[in-house]
Amino acid sequence: MADEIQPVEVPQTPESPQAAEAPVETPAVETPQVPETPTWQQELEKLDAKELRKHPRIAGIIGSELQRAVQAEQERIRTEESRKANDQTEQELLRFSEENADYIREKYPKAYAHLMNLQKQRAQREVDGLRGQTRHEFAQQLGRAFAEIPEWKELTEADHEDLAKKVIGKSDDEVIPIFQKEATTKVANRMAQKLHDQLKAKDLAKEREAIRQEEAAKLLKNSEAPDTARPKGEPARVNVNNMTDEEFDDYWNKRFRN
Repeated sequence: MADEIQPVEVPQTPESPQAAEAPVETPAVETPQVPETPTWQQELEKLDAKELRKHPRIAGIIGSELQRAVQAEQERIRTEESRKANDQTEQELLRFSEENADYIREKYPKAYAHLMNLQKQRAQREVDGLRGQTRHEFAQQLGRAFAEIPEWKELTEADHEDLAKKVIGKSDDEVIPIFQKEATTKVANRMAQKLHDQLKAKDLAKEREAIRQEEAAKLLKNSEAPDTARPKGEPARVNVNNMTDEEFDDYWNKRFRN
């Protein structure tokens, strides 16, 4: 039995019709994903605050935050009471040491040295506290003084940001002098700018009036001699002196700029 003849596949060339009809693949272009507001957030926006507070989870979060705030306040009160008690004990101990200084120095020299060091630290704390209070009061007075200056209210947000940057990282003793210097400079510059604008406006007003007077003189010089004949109507006259600023500007533009 003769062998069956197998079909031979002919490779397609670019010139063959099949190759010409092959589709050209184009790269897929990814469209940017626009973030959408989650549905649960949209629903929360629609709910009333009273209804939200009734939800067990929301109520639990609020209760937890409230409990944390209460605990923090209680801890602050305990710390303040402990500080006051220690301060009172320290004060009584120092008063006792002052009343019995000779006896304690002779019998208990180490304790006496410790008490003297304690008294020195207490005096330094009182001085620091007084300096801090004085600094705070001076800062308040300085702020009120600047608040009464009209130009201070005209400073922009960028000006206040620049002032804040000037005092970042400075010590308490450096903050007030730096702030006072920079704030005074900004207010003075604002005052100078306003004065410059006012003087410029006055100069423009004088220049305008001078031009108006000059134009009136020209009109008077170039006017025709009066006619003895009875006029048929009211003659048209131009009196720039009686014009308002808007009328004079309109007259000037029509006469010299058109």
